[in-house]
Parts: sequence; structure tokens; C-alpha cells
Amino acid sequence: MQRKGWGKLDALQIEIAVRRFFCKHNKIPAKISEFPDASPHFGLPDGTLTWNALDNRLHVHPEVWGYPPNFSLCELCVYMGLKKPPFTFSPEQLTEALQKYREAHGRYPHQQSGEASEYFGEIPGTLTWMAVEKRLQKQGSSVALFKKKMHPEIPTS
Repeated sequence: MQRKGWGKLDALQIEIAVRRFFCKHNKIPAKISEFPDASPHFGLPDGTLTWNALDNRLHVHPEVWGYPPNFSLCELCVYMGLKKPPFTFSPEQLTEALQKYREAHGRYPHQQSGEASEYFGEIPGTLTWMAVEKRLQKQGSSVALFKKKMHPEIPTS
């Protein structure tokens, strides 16, 4: 990749810089974060390269570095093992989680119901009902719609 101030970056340099950031801050770099400047992790002068600019470049021209189309900084972190892939669940898992929640609380959850990890068998603190709701919304659904479409016999409260 050739760009004024960036020099030629290859996939290995990008992955090393991401790992340096992770080791220093104990979190993955993000296109919008409290540490937007990626330059120091590449050995470049401060202000030369941001994580946002790198993420945008990965989206537009991932093939330059041998990555698949529409790649992102977040996906790179998953690929590198620094981040878990996005949580996915089957309709059966969702049904079971909804039933477990109802047994525990006497009602079905909604997006403001808080912690959801235990109902999906995930590590505590890693999943909320809001995240479940967002995942369903990306699929054109919601917890309420899921209950109504898949299981009309399930009461909404």
C-alpha cells in the first residue's frame, strides 16, 4: 500500500502493529477509540496514520494485503485470535434461553433485561439481552418478534 506518510505497509507489519497495540493497551484497536493514532505502533511519526484510516483502507482495498473482500480492523483482530468471533445462536438456543430466563424471573426478557450469558451457556459478563436484540435486529427480527413468529403460544409477559 503506497500513501503519503504511510510508506509501504504489508500484512505482517499491520498484524505486528495490531499486536503491539493489544499488548500495550490490553484491548484491540478500534477505528474510533481513546487511542486513535496508529502511527507509533508502525514506527511512523505521530499523527501519520490512524486506526480509522487503516480500517477504511481495509474495507476498500483488502486485496492489497491478501485479505478477503470488505475486511475490517475488527475482523483482522478475530483472524489474529485477539477477539472472539461475533456471538451466534440458533433458534433452538434462543428458545431455550428465553425459557430459562422466564423460569428464573417469571417473565420473558427484553433488551433492557441485562446479563444474558448464563442463559446461553456463555462466559459470565460476555453477553447482554441488548446484544441479543441487536444481533436479531441485523437479521430483521427481535426478541418479541421471535417469540411471536416462532412460538405464538409463548405469552409476551
